[in-house]
Amino acid sequence: KAGAKAKAAPAPAPPDAGEAPASAEVEQEDAADEFDMPVVIRVKPEDQLQLSPEELEKEVPPRVLYAMNPQAPQNITTYSFRERGFKKDDQVDHCMFHLNMEGNILLKGSPEAQEQLEVQEKKDAEATGLGEDDNDDEVVEPPADETEMPVKNPLRNQFNFSDRASQTKNGFLRERGWATEPPPTTGYQGSVTQWEIFDTYMKDIEASKEPAEKGKQKTGLDDDGETKQKKETPMYSESMRFSVKVMERMVNQNAENEVFSDFKYWEDASDEFREGEGTLLPLWRFSSEKAKRKQVTCIKWNPRYSDLCAVGFGSYDFLRRGTGVICCYSLKN
Repeated sequence: KAGAKAKAAPAPAPPDAGEAPASAEVEQEDAADEFDMPVVIRVKPEDQLQLSPEELEKEVPPRVLYAMNPQAPQNITTYSFRERGFKKDDQVDHCMFHLNMEGNILLKGSPEAQEQLEVQEKKDAEATGLGEDDNDDEVVEPPADETEMPVKNPLRNQFNFSDRASQTKNGFLRERGWATEPPPTTGYQGSVTQWEIFDTYMKDIEASKEPAEKGKQKTGLDDDGETKQKKETPMYSESMRFSVKVMERMVNQNAENEVFSDFKYWEDASDEFREGEGTLLPLWRFSSEKAKRKQVTCIKWNPRYSDLCAVGFGSYDFLRRGTGVICCYSLKN
């Protein structure tokens, strides 16, 4: 047999007459052991990975199979009325039913089966008792006169009942309803965008200007048909507008001279000893009494006037909603 081990032993000495049976038994046991032991043949594949002794001694973490549903949601959020906020539910149900069928099979030793058996025995006993009562007829001697023959009472009780019933007329049900004509309606739909709103406002402005221009044309004609040249007032001329802007700028600069000087010339000498850092000097601050204890939600600069901005104040606490404020600030002031 393949894989069997061969044992080489020295030639035994000639046994005595008394030792012959013992040596024969030992040889039989060795032969039995060789045939009883399974033969293990180890086959090594050609592409087996060669590992070093250190890698062979390294412990490999075991692989554990968990009874968890990988498709179960892990981020279920519910509203907690006690805490007044949304809260994540950490308990995930990993139980999944692949087949659910309701049946009416009961175990014989269960309490439900015993109750059902008692009810069935009670029904059978009542049925057999009624049949025996019908069959148990009393033996009565027939009378001499046939008129005195007793009549069997079909009723099963000792009283003779009579049922009487009366029926009244049912009232007629009447239903009345009124249907009015629906008011006339018209369907309208459309999309509103920023440029459509702008175009609509421009058309409205142009339409409002047309009657004024027509009135000016009528009043500007003389009796001879010559147009009058309207003189431009100096208070609303372009040069007056430019002069007012320069004066406003000069007044603001004189009123806030210290702020403008700090913005242009202020410099902290300690910045020379700081690498990559500097000092920031706050020049002015925008504040309002109505915007106290409110959070800034948005800031928007005016596309036409670069010094004008609008700031929205509100609250990011959605559970406690309140009023908001919109403030407009200008860098000129």
